Amino acid sequence: MSRRGLPAYRRTADEILAMIASGKLGHEFTVPEAAKLSGAKPWAARKAAEHLAERGLIEPHQGSGYRAQITPEEAAAARADDRTVRDQVAKIQQEVAALRQQVTELDGRVNDLWKAETRRVKKEEELSLAPLAGRVGISQARTDRTIEGERQKETHNA
Repeated sequence: MSRRGLPAYRRTADEILAMIASGKLGHEFTVPEAAKLSGAKPWAARKAAEHLAERGLIEPHQGSGYRAQITPEEAAAARADDRTVRDQVAKIQQEVAALRQQVTELDGRVNDLWKAETRRVKKEEELSLAPLAGRVGISQARTDRTIEGERQKETHNA
């Protein structure tokens, strides 16, 4: 939907955000000030301020004034949104649920990789020790034959 198709208060809300971002509208402002700077009718500026306050971007401040709750950088990235806070929270909850599912899947994959790597390292250790174990076995066999041969000599010479 083009900006032209938006209700006047929505266009004014976007304009208020742009003025906060540029510094044209101060951190604290009044509805008449916002209406004058944006060129909007006072009722549109009032409704726009209420809309932005519902979204938590600004807050009412004594009388008809408002105080920005966001930085100019955040205001530059923000757009007036007709969704209710409840709808926005529901959307965020869906996104969080999807992220939790992804984390669970990644955790399972990490555990599988950890187990595979542990098995690989254990096998590698066994393979690297096998030649040593073989040599120890050969040496033990030679030692056993030597001892047996010495005993036979002693028995034969006795």
